[in-house]
Amino acid sequence: QPLRSVTVTLTSAGWEDGSQTVQVEGISADETQQLIQPVPATLSKTHYYDAGIQCITQGDGTLSFTSETTPTEDLIVYVAIQEVAQ
Repeated sequence: QPLRSVTVTLTSAGWEDGSQTVQVEGISADETQQLIQPVPATLSKTHYYDAGIQCITQGDGTLSFTSETTPTEDLIVYVAIQEVAQ
C-alpha cells in the first residue's frame, strides 16, 4: 500500500485540558486498518518533545493528541499514513 503524508497544525489555542483533536482526512477510526506515524517538523521538534506531546487516539477523520504541558506556540506535525494489509 502506498504511504501518504499530511501536515497538521496543533495550535497553541487549541489545547483543552491537555488535549487537542485535529481533522485529518482519510483517517480511519479502526486503528488496525492504518499505521499512523506523527513526526514534528524540524522547527517544532523541541517544543513538541519538551511539551511531552503524544498522539493517543484516532477517530473517523481525526487524531487526538495529549500534552504534559501546554505549548505556547503553534506546532507543525507531519502525519505519515499507511494502509495495513489484512
